[in-house]
Amino acid sequence: MLAGSRKLVVTGPGAHPVMRMEAVLFLVFIVFLFILGGSAVSAWQRHKKDKLRILEEAMRNDQVDPETKRRIIESIQSPNTAVTGARLLFGLGWIAFFLGIGLMLAGQRDLFEGGAILSAIGFGLVTLPMAFREIDARKRA
Repeated sequence: MLAGSRKLVVTGPGAHPVMRMEAVLFLVFIVFLFILGGSAVSAWQRHKKDKLRILEEAMRNDQVDPETKRRIIESIQSPNTAVTGARLLFGLGWIAFFLGIGLMLAGQRDLFEGGAILSAIGFGLVTLPMAFREIDARKRA
């Protein structure tokens, strides 16, 4: 490797083309973010299920007065307008997907490569909430 060179050069039989170390680090960072995001969404869903289970137990308890039961039913039936984890992932994925397509259409090689990576990440984020629902449905079946 030459002094001041930022490229990692692999030589020898069957060697792969030149790969930039920054690209490898970026890819590792993106994989880390996916794992972190998936873990956060999973923990949030587990917390939500536990909360619903506690409310269900309170509804079955005969010692809870009717007014409290009515409030529990209202809280469960009220529409939740807050941004949930799945909605946030879907929104970020949608933005990343189309931003990646835009970068791919820019016509420069570096932008095309970055756009391809960003589009793949965006597609993954868009389909992630659907995959979580499918996994939950299969667990219940």
